[in-house]
Amino acid sequence: MLSAVHRHLRTKKLPRELFISTGAPSATARLMASCLDGLRVALYWSNRKHKDLSERVMQQWIVAWDWSSFMADEVISKEPQSVEGTEFQYKVVEVVADLHRLAAFESQGIAYEVEVLNMPGFFSTLVRLWFHMLCHGGSLAALRGISHSLIVFNSIDSDNKDNFRLAIREVDLVLQDMPDAVELFITHILGTIEVNAINMRLLNGPLTLMAYALDFHSDYIICPFIACHGPTLVTALMARLTSSKLTYELGNIEDKKLDKHIQGNMAESCFVLCIKLLEICIRMRGLPCVVQILQGRLLPTCFKAVLFLGHRSRPFHENVGVLCCALFRKIATFSIYPKVMHLVIKSNRHLEAHGLKALVELTVPELWTSWNTLYDTVMQRHTTKPSYSVLPRRLCNNPQCPNPYIRPVDAKRCAGCLYVHYCSRECQKDHWTSHRQKCKSLMSTRKAGKPMRVNTLDQDFAEWMVDLDLPRFLADTKEIRQRLEKKRAMTEPYKKYPMVIEISYNSVPTKLGRVYPGEEARTAGIGRMPEVMAILERRRGHLNEVFFYAALPSEQDYVKLS
Repeated sequence: MLSAVHRHLRTKKLPRELFISTGAPSATARLMASCLDGLRVALYWSNRKHKDLSERVMQQWIVAWDWSSFMADEVISKEPQSVEGTEFQYKVVEVVADLHRLAAFESQGIAYEVEVLNMPGFFSTLVRLWFHMLCHGGSLAALRGISHSLIVFNSIDSDNKDNFRLAIREVDLVLQDMPDAVELFITHILGTIEVNAINMRLLNGPLTLMAYALDFHSDYIICPFIACHGPTLVTALMARLTSSKLTYELGNIEDKKLDKHIQGNMAESCFVLCIKLLEICIRMRGLPCVVQILQGRLLPTCFKAVLFLGHRSRPFHENVGVLCCALFRKIATFSIYPKVMHLVIKSNRHLEAHGLKALVELTVPELWTSWNTLYDTVMQRHTTKPSYSVLPRRLCNNPQCPNPYIRPVDAKRCAGCLYVHYCSRECQKDHWTSHRQKCKSLMSTRKAGKPMRVNTLDQDFAEWMVDLDLPRFLADTKEIRQRLEKKRAMTEPYKKYPMVIEISYNSVPTKLGRVYPGEEARTAGIGRMPEVMAILERRRGHLNEVFFYAALPSEQDYVKLS
């Protein structure tokens, strides 16, 4: 068998037939299929029967890889020109996809597996084939094979993230030429989950790719993903995976009971990947993503997931519980914004109406504790919201407004940028000439999925909440400030800065950071922020003041002198 393969692969030069592939599609496809079939048998045989043949087999595989990568480039670079050309593309793509699948599966457990998986361009070619078949068609078997290869590539190489980082950089270069790649991804996910019976083999691999691409800050994926409301899609997928009506498309293997078990495990893996995707989105985009996932009923879905997956396998159950708890704690930090408060309270009503709270309290105490922390934090802050709504605040963004102090409930938000607020439509019209260019810029930024600042009303509410906390922190730090003041008693008054108190709202409960003399600010965290240091510099010599620096979860920090 190996000799037969070698006759086809006896030279490392690409055969002439490959350069004129569109002219003789059937002959070229047969040649590739023959080589691949021989390699498949040889790989299987040498891996299980004759380990000493592995080196010879893998040498032939490397040559076949050169052929197939060339074929993939040729096929993907040419649009279908005829029926014969289209059929040829589908055939070659499926054949090359089969080679990738064989490389990923049959190389496991042998000395050459790392060499196979780290072949230059292996992962990026895999992704290009996957997107090509989404765009131009191809059999579900080939699409499933590539998706499965992504899973195997992840499972074998997951301990070495540097390899994945290099692979994602290769994929970035591919995606530069594929601006519609994320739309294809989302269309594929929607098409997979909207059918009655889900084929999990079409989901797991692509979700793995997306998770790594987001984790490595691939802007060619993250920005379109956010712009296409990716977090909402992920919560919809999570809801589908935890539905009591979830069924699987069986028949991929002869043993349907085993197939159902395998796909059930894949569903749990996909749910874990979805949580990781949401964590990455929140970390990179903040409040807008938190709002999107809460609108998609993330909290009830997490409750259902822990209960649903708990009936199956304990390790998955524990993993999902830990990830859900971490996600709840992260959301709790954003409860300083009114929209998050409203959505958490709305989710609580849904949990009570469906009896999910009582079940989780009895079966998953860790998740119940995290939920209580989130809900208690929201309710403590929500009790002060009515007072804020009726107190006049400086909210009008028109600098020429004669009376910018208005009640928050009366604020009018710009319908274009969704960022600034005014006291009236008349004030907005007066300011439009100055605001127009900024409005267009903010609109394009939001539509492109790029980071957005929290709107002026939400930011003002967060700052108001910080103002309410300041007296407590003043009291808690009184002794520390007195001790520090004694240490710098000999410093000349005009050289002294106000005492600095750092507060972090990026954790629950709110955490007191450092307390230190303002002279040390340049070596502290705020020393990296020129605008904050400029404010502190202007207050030099004001010895009766305290400088507060609050780190908010939206990364729009707040400073105040008291």
